[in-house]
Amino acid sequence: MIRKSQEARGRSVNLSFQVSVKAYSPLAHGRLLKDPRIRTYAEKYHVSPAQLMLAFDLQLGCIVLPKSDNVKEMQENLNIDFEISADDMADLVKLKENTQTMAV
Repeated sequence: MIRKSQEARGRSVNLSFQVSVKAYSPLAHGRLLKDPRIRTYAEKYHVSPAQLMLAFDLQLGCIVLPKSDNVKEMQENLNIDFEISADDMADLVKLKENTQTMAV
């Protein structure tokens, strides 16, 4: 797992050079969707855990390409029309940095 200082520097450098970053496995193969903290934030915004995590990566400036075989989930994944607050984004960054399923 990449350390958070490296992750933050990487995001900063990419932004300064206008380099787009793809969120590899933005839903962490479904593992993050079961996390109770993710579910709590999703309920707060009245969205699914998948929508929350996709919005999170989009707000970080990442390109997200979620995978699903389920048509309903595909439609849901396209419906990201909300913004996560700065405080909640900071909490989610910490949560993902401490999760080995995916580096931020």
